[in-house]
Amino acid sequence: MSEVGTAEHGDPAGMTRDVWGRLLPQPVPAARNGGAPGEASALDELPLFPEAPAHWTPEQEAAFQRLHRRHSQKFFLFARGKLLNRCDAEDAVHSAFEYMVKHWPRLSETENPGAYAWRVLKSRIADLQRAGHRIIPVDDEQLLAMGKGCPGGDPGTEVVDLMALEGVIQKFPQRLQEALELERLNVPLREVAELMGIKEESAQMNLKRARARLRRELEALNERGQQ
Repeated sequence: MSEVGTAEHGDPAGMTRDVWGRLLPQPVPAARNGGAPGEASALDELPLFPEAPAHWTPEQEAAFQRLHRRHSQKFFLFARGKLLNRCDAEDAVHSAFEYMVKHWPRLSETENPGAYAWRVLKSRIADLQRAGHRIIPVDDEQLLAMGKGCPGGDPGTEVVDLMALEGVIQKFPQRLQEALELERLNVPLREVAELMGIKEESAQMNLKRARARLRRELEALNERGQQ
């Protein structure tokens, strides 16, 4: 999908949006503090997580740092696409990791703590959505940006398409919505499977079904629009 510039949106420098008006993930720089490449930019995007409690062992603290480095930026971008503003997205991510901190001595012993954190994040997002009856906005600045990028100079059609696309995807089963969302964030299939607590083959099948269903739904929308 084509990108829309965000210089007028107040987004972080260098960030771009897709045609849904959502922030796109940026290339991940090499890790700092000895982490593996692709793991450190989350700490640049979000404030640092709370200081480790005194009763944690060094192994527990190191494991939590790895979890945070690996997932926090992707969690934020996912939440940013679901909630009204950046502050809400930060609140959801911080709340999720605070829960993980509180229960980390137990959760660190589980087979897949990342999947547990993913479920907590989605619960926190749902709580915020219910609290404010929030929907994904299409603001005036976004419309202007769309208009500048449309060959015909008419953003109206693009906005209708944006709203229709959102409406279509929101009707999908949750696992198919997540497959499309995580693909949009460039999350590797192996990590998608880990977050969703399923096998990689199942994650691949979810993505295949989501793409096929989206294609069918969009073709049906186009046919109705031509009638």
